[in-house]
Amino acid sequence: SRLVLDLRETRLLIDHRVNRTGYLPEILLDGRRFLVGEVRNVTGLDRGELSDEISELSFRDLAVGDDGAPIVIDRMWLPAADRRVALLATAGKAAGAMRPITFPDLLKRGMQELYLFKARSFGTESGPLGDRVSPSLDLESPYLYIRNSLRGSELRAEPGDFVLTRQGDFVGVVVACDNVEIGSKEEAKCFVFPAAPVFAGALEIDLAARDGNGNHSTFARAVRGLAEEWHRLDARHRM
Repeated sequence: SRLVLDLRETRLLIDHRVNRTGYLPEILLDGRRFLVGEVRNVTGLDRGELSDEISELSFRDLAVGDDGAPIVIDRMWLPAADRRVALLATAGKAAGAMRPITFPDLLKRGMQELYLFKARSFGTESGPLGDRVSPSLDLESPYLYIRNSLRGSELRAEPGDFVLTRQGDFVGVVVACDNVEIGSKEEAKCFVFPAAPVFAGALEIDLAARDGNGNHSTFARAVRGLAEEWHRLDARHRM
């Protein structure tokens, strides 16, 4: 689905605005349909921290709802397994949504025929991962590691991009990149859903709530409070 973000932060001189369109996969979890992405990429936080003065905040799924209009998204969940993963609840029929493969099932299946899709190109930019991908050796650390060559022409895996099987199963979303050899190689970390229930301990964020001044301060405070945890997760190396 195409997700459109409109955000406006009131500032003293010039307001900070984010208008972004991305391509997010639709997955089916607990019988409900979600768009999945990397939270900073989805919310515009990859451009810096936000104050409480968020006067405009809108997330729209351009897949048409039952009333013929784009679907307004007002809830986001961040799983306890990795708070960098964003699950945005969307309406509509779940028939076209992909089912995610869990990390244990992926290990049984093997790493063959996995494909990388870019989040910013509406599904038109993709490529096979081949032997660039390897799994974590720790079952408690459900990640794939994708090797990026910064000097070659291969498709680079970046936060927000996602991986599918050739059969169309959802594998995971890229949440971070780590320099292996500065200037020549890096490793992208792709989160794969563990076998444990996804919503146990998940953080729910109300995207529609406004305070007495009409600002989306609930959203701003929630994501600002996660900055330290994101930094810690980004600094964690391969296991």
